[in-house]
Amino acid sequence: MTATKTPQPLLRVENLAVSFDGPAGRVQAVNGVNLSVYPGQTLCVVGESGCGKSVSALSALQLVPTPPGRYDSGKIWCIAKRGLTPLIYSPLIYFH
Repeated sequence: MTATKTPQPLLRVENLAVSFDGPAGRVQAVNGVNLSVYPGQTLCVVGESGCGKSVSALSALQLVPTPPGRYDSGKIWCIAKRGLTPLIYSPLIYFH
């Protein structure tokens, strides 16, 4: 009998919180975002205008400008690749 290996997600985000500093003080853009994307999956993020869709996606790609953005908490992991071979499932960023 052959054991089936459970695939690891290509991207995993846990408890992501991002805020922005502005003239009126700090504004919480996202708080408590969790998601996983597995091989062969397509992720669609839907929501009202201003609910944090873009900030969540930009955060996962580490594209939120700091400052004024601030990663308050969360963990982001991705599959690291060299060529076509996945390496280790490594932490991309940790925020405390």
